[in-house]
Amino acid sequence: LVLALMAVTSVAAMAVDYYWDVASGNWSLGSNWDPTGPPTGSPMVYVDNDGTVTIDTNLLKTDVYQLRLWDGIVNQSAYDVEMQYMMLGDGYVGVCGSGTGYYNLSGGTLDVIGEIQIGKKITTTPAGKGYFTMTGGTFDVGTITVGKSVGSHGEFKISDGTVNVTYDIVVGEQVGFGDAIFLQTGGEVNVERDLLISEYDSDPFGPKSGYGVYLMEGGDLNVTGDIHVGDVSGTNAGIMKLKAGYVEATNFYINSTASYLYDACAHHASHATIAVFGEFINSSTDNVNFNIAHTTLIMADGGFGWDDVGEVWELISIDMGGVVNIGNDKAGLIDNFAIGDLIFKGETGNSMWYQLESDIYCYGLRIENNVAINLNGFDIYYLPVDAVSYHGSRPTTGGIDPGAFITDATGTGGAIYQMATDLVPEPGTIVLIGTGVLGLAAVLRKKLY
Repeated sequence: LVLALMAVTSVAAMAVDYYWDVASGNWSLGSNWDPTGPPTGSPMVYVDNDGTVTIDTNLLKTDVYQLRLWDGIVNQSAYDVEMQYMMLGDGYVGVCGSGTGYYNLSGGTLDVIGEIQIGKKITTTPAGKGYFTMTGGTFDVGTITVGKSVGSHGEFKISDGTVNVTYDIVVGEQVGFGDAIFLQTGGEVNVERDLLISEYDSDPFGPKSGYGVYLMEGGDLNVTGDIHVGDVSGTNAGIMKLKAGYVEATNFYINSTASYLYDACAHHASHATIAVFGEFINSSTDNVNFNIAHTTLIMADGGFGWDDVGEVWELISIDMGGVVNIGNDKAGLIDNFAIGDLIFKGETGNSMWYQLESDIYCYGLRIENNVAINLNGFDIYYLPVDAVSYHGSRPTTGGIDPGAFITDATGTGGAIYQMATDLVPEPGTIVLIGTGVLGLAAVLRKKLY
């Protein structure tokens, strides 16, 4: 009987929830909590009084299983903090005030084993608003969801430090445009599965849709799986805007007609680099949404068969005026170049396999030894760019190496056309690099520039 009573008492003790009870103070001070803390063995810890908490000790998930930062601020500049789940800005009427939660990480290590939900709402009002700001330290997490619930608002900002994601990053699960933002100006973000910029949730009580925005302005974004701009069903739109930094993924997909991939760089300004280790497909039929004229795009073939590239790889479908061509009868070609230099980069001793899925327009073209290209009935149009590429970052020369193999498996006359150099180039580079038929994508898992 005594043992049974002790067991019940132990379970009851673990079920105690803790609430932050002062305007500001340190986590470790017991009198700052209701009941008197600090929290231990607690499934739920609430900061819902517009207070400010300073982390001043190490925390384990046995101390805080779930942090519900519904209305207040938590600052962490040091120490090791571990928990199972975190919610920022959970708008639950009667528990929190404005429903706005902030977590500021500038040092130490934060480990959220499960999911962090940034911007969540349980009831109709108020809207949950969550802000996670990282200027240093290390953040290990299972899944990051920005803009979790309908009517909420979430933002994740990183300027320094390292984020390691075991599963996915979802930017815009069930929120509208402007309410799910991931801003990276520095630091390193590593994702083991996928980056989903907008998602579609087939909720049994009614489907919910999201619209996410990823702003890449510096640092490194390394995605072991795929990047999806717009949800995979093509239902919801997304935006990825590039200014600087390095991005890599196995495959890159633009899924929705209204989705955008574009850069915001000026001539000779800093520009972003994207490395894709599988295929790059733009399924959007609105080709004005694709403009990476100042971005270096590296594609790395890493397996058997042909890697697909293309579909709508143009800037605009309106004829902007005649373009005189050299050596063919394609005068009057549409001036719709969305990329600059196109480089199919070979590797000694291996064959690189690529297959076009659309016509491609570029300013410079280089096809190196051991590259095999199936034009697949499409054409490549280019203007040669000699000596230095237009954006001023790397030297490049044109030409097709004698060791390259160019074919058109469809037999419909795909070709490569060189045009007159009477256009002012819009800068950018697309580089295709392969590990060969027997190679592995992991071989090239490094910064290529």
